[in-house]
Amino acid sequence: MAKKRRKLSYEEPVTKGERSARLGGSAGRRLLRRMGRSDRLLYDAESQALVEQAIGFLLDSQGLSVDDARNVLIQEAADRGLTMREAAERVLRRES
Repeated sequence: MAKKRRKLSYEEPVTKGERSARLGGSAGRRLLRRMGRSDRLLYDAESQALVEQAIGFLLDSQGLSVDDARNVLIQEAADRGLTMREAAERVLRRES
């Protein structure tokens, strides 16, 4: 019978706490900054997709032009003090 292979340390998932503990000095700070930027890019892409979906919903449901639908979304965000993402989420929640 084959012996079960022991996992090596680099094969184990690394938690955020371990990551910051292992990465010291300026190289570690640079890496953590870059990782934060990549998380931000993902969030921005998701936000943009939500906004576009909400605009599409307004196009279909209210028969607006693209510019008018975008202005409705901007006005909703401004009136309620929301971000565009939050306004888009509200519009899409009303859809369902």
